[in-house]
Amino acid sequence: MSNHTEHITRLSQAESRGKVAVLGDLSLQISYQGTALLADASTQVRTSSYQLADAALVAQLCRALGVAEVHLYGVVGADALGRELLYQVDSAKIDRSEAIVLEQFATRALHRIGSPVTERYVLGGGEAAEGAASEAVIEALEKQQSEYDCIIVVAGAHSTLYTEAVQRALSSLSAKRTPVLISVPEDAPLLPESTAVTVIADLADEIALGRLATNHPGAWVALSVEDGVIGFDTKQRYSELGFHLIKEAAGEQVREAFLAGFAASTVAGGSFAEAVAVGNLAKGVSIQPFNYPTGVTLENLLALSESVERRYEPLLASDSRLASYIEGSEIEVIDSSYRTSRTNSYPVAAIFDLDGTLSTLREGWDTVMHETMVGYITGDQYQHLSRSELDRIAEQVARLIERTTGVQTVIQMMEMMDLLRFYGYVPAEQVATAHEYKDWYAQKIRDRVEYKFARYEAGELGVDAFTINGALDFLHHLKAQGTRLYLASGTDDSDVKHELTTFGYADLFDGGIYGSVGDTANDPKAVVVAKAKEYVLSTKGTFRTGDAVVFGDGPVEIREGRAAGFVTVGMISDEKQRWGTNPHKRERLILAGSDFLMPDYSWAHHLGRYLGWQ
Repeated sequence: MSNHTEHITRLSQAESRGKVAVLGDLSLQISYQGTALLADASTQVRTSSYQLADAALVAQLCRALGVAEVHLYGVVGADALGRELLYQVDSAKIDRSEAIVLEQFATRALHRIGSPVTERYVLGGGEAAEGAASEAVIEALEKQQSEYDCIIVVAGAHSTLYTEAVQRALSSLSAKRTPVLISVPEDAPLLPESTAVTVIADLADEIALGRLATNHPGAWVALSVEDGVIGFDTKQRYSELGFHLIKEAAGEQVREAFLAGFAASTVAGGSFAEAVAVGNLAKGVSIQPFNYPTGVTLENLLALSESVERRYEPLLASDSRLASYIEGSEIEVIDSSYRTSRTNSYPVAAIFDLDGTLSTLREGWDTVMHETMVGYITGDQYQHLSRSELDRIAEQVARLIERTTGVQTVIQMMEMMDLLRFYGYVPAEQVATAHEYKDWYAQKIRDRVEYKFARYEAGELGVDAFTINGALDFLHHLKAQGTRLYLASGTDDSDVKHELTTFGYADLFDGGIYGSVGDTANDPKAVVVAKAKEYVLSTKGTFRTGDAVVFGDGPVEIREGRAAGFVTVGMISDEKQRWGTNPHKRERLILAGSDFLMPDYSWAHHLGRYLGWQ
């Protein structure tokens, strides 16, 4: 990802700047905390809240990102929702003198039910009246176009904005010097084709991207909820990474946040690349209100810019047909640039995850966790719930485990507790703490592995029965070449050290063994990456590509290693048979930033030759 932190820092330190016009659908978003809301209002609703949406929200976010003047052009109804919308517009210090208030027009409302959202629908609008009024609004904008540093055109869901007259006016606007950003529904007709227009569209797939570039030879940007942004300014292609989230993304404000971020950067003199980056960060903040409760602000954009929680290569991750391999091996190459930057020496430091990377002792932990979490959430009601309700809970738990694989177990339990509270099957007085849930789950895992320790101690099974194929030989080989070895795990520290000591290979890790001690603010994997990099710098005085490597089957260690500049090897190991590939790990490890994917350590010599270790 391009580093535009300095640009964002300048934006956050500058005084309000620029003048922006926002034209489009003026809508309210109404969020209901209840099970359902029918059109006849027959269902009881506990609480509701009102927020600006569509063009009105873009205007509000532009102000939040430091734009000095924002003028709103659009149509709103002379009804209760319209009055609420205008009240919020005035509160945000947005100029709405050019907005038209229409009688016989229902203000558009976007209804969202539940948290997480379980139902959405749109009410309001009035095609004929709005179309005529929109033409009058855009005529007013044309007359004042020269006053603005940027113009944003926003069409929301079920928009009636794009009449032929409005299209002609947009073509006229785009022919002048003022930058114009147009956000449109996917099937909107007659989009202006001009280098003065930046077209904002949803990122679907490579075919859709190619069609967008062909139809709009000017600048364009494609974006998705979690998978980042791709932009092209007629000269160069830019790509900004998406954001990995433990919780489900809140995707309702993606375009609006991006448009505001892009515009705020543009009016401050940012380049196209910087505007794409700032827009992407604004989008990233908007989809995770659980991490940024104060919303889209420059302070939050700056905080997110320093995060390592990225999503790499989403198209490759979702399509195994695009895979390429080291010749004669089953090692998938994600980043081929390492072939030309080989160090011709073994790494100074190597970090290994434990479960699924070296050890198979806890194979099946995810199945146990899934069953346990469903039990925690449903409590005494488990036997009484419908099949469909259990399936719904089970699906959400499966997504939770997929998103949190590799983090400390206590954090996984903290996320589980959000679902537990949401469903409400467990009385409040019976809800335990995240640490208690973690301890109960950990004891279940200990009970499962106890018999394996017993068989090992009885001499019935050797260490190889509990490790990925070739793992111990590879550890000994690296150690003999002078590589310092570290182990980092999200499993409890005491369990990790007990296992390695029992199986007799704890002494290999001269860099240290680090498991979870329940400190959610300091993930052991992040701590070890920092220690390993510090060791390389103290040993060599510099840090180059290939000086350190991370092996792991979890996203956390791969992300931390990638952010620190380490070579990252995702272990797509089949833990049940201890060799070969588990295809379910591929997508998550590519998205986490793996440079290579390796099934087991029988292929390690192929990797070593490719990287110049031997």
